[in-house]
Amino acid sequence: FPLYSNDKRGFIARDYTDIKPQKYLFPKNMQKQDYLFGNFRNDAVIIVEGVFDVMKLWEYGYHSCISTMGVTIGDKQAEIIINNGIKDIIIMPDGDGAGMKFVERILEYKDMFNIEAMFSITGKDPCDMGKHEVDHSYKKRWNLNEWAYERNIEKQFTNLNKILLS
Repeated sequence: FPLYSNDKRGFIARDYTDIKPQKYLFPKNMQKQDYLFGNFRNDAVIIVEGVFDVMKLWEYGYHSCISTMGVTIGDKQAEIIINNGIKDIIIMPDGDGAGMKFVERILEYKDMFNIEAMFSITGKDPCDMGKHEVDHSYKKRWNLNEWAYERNIEKQFTNLNKILLS
């Protein structure tokens, strides 16, 4: 699959043979955090973990969709997103523990983007969801910036209570 960076091109391959321990293969010395797979179609984009997640969302009509090829978004990837005029991102993590790490890591960019999150109600990965599940998740997405702000206020209130009660 072709990958794009600001000024470079790369590729990712999928190993179906189970010969190698990893299922996705990158060229030697290629930093996957410098690349994205997918398309930008407007000022908002859905970000998923895997290439097949992107292709499934394309199949369902969500054409502004990209993959970070993992649970970490790198600074170069964020730069690519910004350079393409993206202001709003919607994350759709896998339904596992790594997906939850993806949510935490994307919060590092809450001051740069308006971030919303959409989750599978069944805990499935995006590539395993049917169209109705994806549509439902999209309609029920929630604002991650607001959630992070409320969580931060709650922590500050708890800390203030500890100080006042000690």
